Amino acid sequence: MGYIDERVPAMSVYESISLMLLFGTFLLALLTYIDHHKK
Repeated sequence: MGYIDERVPAMSVYESISLMLLFGTFLLALLTYIDHHKK
């Protein structure tokens, strides 16, 4: 596997990006859920 930086393996960058995407999706779902229950 190639390295993007000497200290940071590419896998950890991929993991952090996927974690951010997962968290963003969770927040979006939560906001949608709250919005539907307000009405």
